Formats: sequence, C-alpha cells, structure tokens
Amino acid sequence: MAARWFASGRQALAFLLATALPRGARVLCPAAICASVPAALAAAGAKPVFYAQDLALNPVWEGMPEGDALLLVHPLGRLLQVPPLSGLTLIEDFTQTLLNRRPRLGLGLGFASLRKLLPVPDGGVAVGALPPGPEPVDDPSPFVRMRMANDPAAEDMLDAWSGPPEPIWRETLSRLRSLDSAALRRARRQRYRVIEQMTLNLHGVRRYWPALPDGVAPLAVPVLCRNRHDLRRRLVAAGIRAEPYWPVLPESRAAASAQLRLLVGTLLLIPCDPSIPLERLRGALDNIRVPH
Repeated sequence: MAARWFASGRQALAFLLATALPRGARVLCPAAICASVPAALAAAGAKPVFYAQDLALNPVWEGMPEGDALLLVHPLGRLLQVPPLSGLTLIEDFTQTLLNRRPRLGLGLGFASLRKLLPVPDGGVAVGALPPGPEPVDDPSPFVRMRMANDPAAEDMLDAWSGPPEPIWRETLSRLRSLDSAALRRARRQRYRVIEQMTLNLHGVRRYWPALPDGVAPLAVPVLCRNRHDLRRRLVAAGIRAEPYWPVLPESRAAASAQLRLLVGTLLLIPCDPSIPLERLRGALDNIRVPH
C-alpha cells in the first residue's frame, strides 16, 4: 500500500477522506476524540457521526450508528480488535501504534500524526490505494519554524488550517529514514516502567493500565486523578507536556456515557519521550500532593 506524506496527521486524514470517500460521507468517530479529527472531516466535506466507547476505550459495537466509514482510534498504543464489517470502510488512526511490533490491523485505510510519537518536528502519513500527495519541500513551514523555536502559537497556526493539504519537510523524511524504530520502542517501554514506578505512591493517583501490553511502544503513562490539574501544572512547569486524554466534545456528548465522561475527565498522559531528562520528571513528581 502506498504512503503519502503531509505536514500533519489531520491533513493526511483530510486527504485520505477526500480521495477515498464521496463528499458528504458519514464517518463514524469515537465519542472521546481529538478536536483535530472533526476539523479534518470538515475540510474533506465529510460528516462525523459519533459512537459510544466502553471504559477500556473500545468501541461499543452494539447499537453502532449507520455510516459510510468507521474511524478506529487505537488508544494509548493498544491495538483494538474489530468484528467483521459490512458496508463500512475502515480507517485506522495508528498514531499511537506507529512503533508497535504490529502497528495496524491492515484491513483498510490508515493515517498517523508522526510528530506525536516520533522525534520529528512535523509530519503526517496516509496509507492506502491513494493518488500522489504533495511533494516534500526543502524549507520548513512557518508552523515547523515556530515549533522548533518553542513558540506556543505554533499549535494555533495548525488549528487554523483548512486545506489544501501541505507537504512534509524533506528533512523530516530524512530523519524518518534513519530512525531505529526497534530501539525507540525499547526506550519508550523502559521509560514507561520508570515513570510507572515514580507514580505508584502519588496521593490520589492510580494507573489506568494494569500492565503494559506486549509489543506496545507507549505514547505516555496514563494515570487517573480525581483532580489532575495540580499534577499537570507541575509537569508543564518542568517543561514536560503532559496532556489530558482526548475530550468528549460538545457534538459527541450524546454518544458518551456519564462513566466515559468521568473517565476522560480524570485521565492524564505523562509522556514516555526518552529525551526528557529523568531528573526533570523526578523533580516534578517528588512529594506531589494531588487533592481528592
């Protein structure tokens, strides 16, 4: 299957939708979803229709609404299983499984945001039987320049994107070709275990996964906090970009149970990026008190 390269994952998704589905297609999306996904659908002229998830973030297959395509997001590196689909095009978001020993189910189309998991400043990829995408460029885009300068407004620039898809920076492709994915997977798994031990005795914090699944290159250590704001504030103050899990958006609220809304409201992701100094992590987590 062909790979087409773009400046971001949402642009890869928009290109994939616009070329593989008719305009106005109904794309089934999970209730807890990154806001960039509906933005990509809107840019491609597709319509999101939201489906329920259980507390393991699996799709609830019973009562799945009707649509033209199913967007399957493999959460936190776990590869979800899918029953036989009838009349639905499967689209996999394999961003969080890029470095896994088995990154995709391989049943349909796929896309990923490279910069979320890999040490590259930009990049998205669409996979499938697709027409050629934009050619790589020699100079970094304004968005990439801002990211490399640690300018927080870079994300605002990306959020304002409305198409057409932009090309990936050629330097990013060069970095991808030289990447040792197996070594990076091992480093992320090792970092996960270290952070997991750091968080075991934090007041008011418990781990979300009972164990790290075999073969997973984790994006982050997911922890549950009844009040995650203090923990996140300390990590961000130490230069560690801890993120809440994807929210339940206003437009997807009807598909989300109260239990799911509570879960995503307490789930915080502590990044497993092996380039973050451990001393910085320890300093942010030492003697922390997360109130009930």
